[in-house]
Amino acid sequence: MTSAVGKRLDEVIHFDFSKPHDEKVRAKLTIQLCSQFLEPLTAEIEKKGEEESVDEEEEIKDELDIMGQMNKFLGSPESEKFFKRRNLKCNAVLPFISCNPLSDWVKRDVSVVASFGFPNKVPVRLLARRRSNKILDIFMDQLKLMFPQHEVTDIEHNDAAKVPYLLCNVDNCSVIIRISIKPFCGPQYLAKDVVEMYRKKDDRFIALANYFHSFLKAKAIKKGDQRKAKSVIPKLCTLKMMFVHLFKHYGLLPADIKSLEGMMSSLSVEDSQSISLGTLFFLFLDYYLDVISLEEDFLEISTGESIQKMSIGLTNLNILSISDIFDDHIPGERVNDTLIFKKILKASFLCIEKHLNTRTGDILNDLRVIPLRPKHITL
Repeated sequence: MTSAVGKRLDEVIHFDFSKPHDEKVRAKLTIQLCSQFLEPLTAEIEKKGEEESVDEEEEIKDELDIMGQMNKFLGSPESEKFFKRRNLKCNAVLPFISCNPLSDWVKRDVSVVASFGFPNKVPVRLLARRRSNKILDIFMDQLKLMFPQHEVTDIEHNDAAKVPYLLCNVDNCSVIIRISIKPFCGPQYLAKDVVEMYRKKDDRFIALANYFHSFLKAKAIKKGDQRKAKSVIPKLCTLKMMFVHLFKHYGLLPADIKSLEGMMSSLSVEDSQSISLGTLFFLFLDYYLDVISLEEDFLEISTGESIQKMSIGLTNLNILSISDIFDDHIPGERVNDTLIFKKILKASFLCIEKHLNTRTGDILNDLRVIPLRPKHITL
């Protein structure tokens, strides 16, 4: 836990102590100094973390249990056999929350995403858009079987949209269905459910994600930046999962392949609270710059591991790919410019690193003036 954090900080900063110390002592002293020097940043994170603590996702009122009926139909032996012949399996049907603003005409009473994976061999190319349209074509023929007790009308499949979708009315309820193509099949959790489970053990990742989300959004001031921000700034729930992955790497949260409940019951956090929020934020920047490759790695949240994208059929290396985030494999609903995102990380890292080494200047102002597109930064 703390020793792993201190060891990494010592490798990155390497404070010049007046006398030599063994590795454990250096790690402990490094954490203490980082916490002391980054007190202004810690205070800012505590403040901004509280300001954006309200969940950005709205609850969907599914009075007809659209998602439940779809899950039941797609999980039936007949449906599983039908899709298995096509090397597909439905992981789950979940509420769909777009990371992009939806125009009024496309908003519906119930918005869902059906997550599909590959039960056999993962294809060399994911072809998410093409496969999404094929699945939606199948859905068009089976909608009335999905909702046998209801009248299904006004069915429309828009296969030319940036994000293909299926529209229909179930009784008096308007429904929009999208498809998520995941590279594999396995236990799936809603990001918000994962967040709530981990919050009980160590809720600091919530404040960190809230702060960083507001920090990134403040960069998109110009109109051109506001348009670009849609492909650069992750959703709040995505940032929470990224911090969860960081916490797992350093043993601050549990990481194994068991169920969520089993994972949560086995953790002791003891002295991890001695690591300040400012220090954890600095570690986050270092983690996604030098430990994890956003271009090459797929972040598996439940295990806390990273998987080579190419090994599971992901060929677009610019996409930020995380398990349990159900829109990261829906075209147009994801961060697809990791280069600019990493430049922001690098500029922020260098700013904090300079402050830790020199203890001069206004660290909060230096972070604030970093632009959305730091052209002076090279990776």
